Amino acid sequence: MIVSSLLLAVQMDMYFLMSNAIIIQIWQY
Repeated sequence: MIVSSLLLAVQMDMYFLMSNAIIIQIWQY
């Protein structure tokens, strides 16, 4: 249960980083 919640946290963190990268790319244009 702890491992699954940890994986979920990592997944959310990766999603947040990806969305930030997309926003930065749009902002540059």
